[in-house]
Amino acid sequence: MTSSCGRLFDGVAALLGLGERNSYEGELPSLLQAQAEKARPQKKPYPFAIEEKAGVFVLNMLPAVAAMLQDKRGRAEKARCFHLTLASGLQDMASRCTGTSGINKAALSGGVFQNTLLLKMSRDLLKKSGFQVLHHTQVPANDGGISLGQAALAAAKYHKEL
Repeated sequence: MTSSCGRLFDGVAALLGLGERNSYEGELPSLLQAQAEKARPQKKPYPFAIEEKAGVFVLNMLPAVAAMLQDKRGRAEKARCFHLTLASGLQDMASRCTGTSGINKAALSGGVFQNTLLLKMSRDLLKKSGFQVLHHTQVPANDGGISLGQAALAAAKYHKEL
């Protein structure tokens, strides 16, 4: 079990034969995105499940992985469909959360959104569903953004103490 989308991308890339290990952070996810960009847009995502555990929605991508392994299409089409599935799952989860909270804003953040294809697909699906979509434009979506935030908090605390 993991909460990291990066590990999901690592696993899917490995299952599609793109490699078994990252020689640098994000290598396999980058290769998976490159494969997906070779394919035409896909119309239908793989199946996925959204489960509620202890009051929190959890996106279960195991049905998608199983369907991908049974899919007879080429690697690029499978990679593209995987991206569409994840974006669709995120949109579905956001819609469920809006139903309970009334909030129609979705923030796309974290290292996985360095993947420009996933970012575009997710942003487009969310906007079509009426969401205001927030995403990084000047600060990195990955740990670099966390470092900047930590530095900003430290600077603010320092100035308060003066």
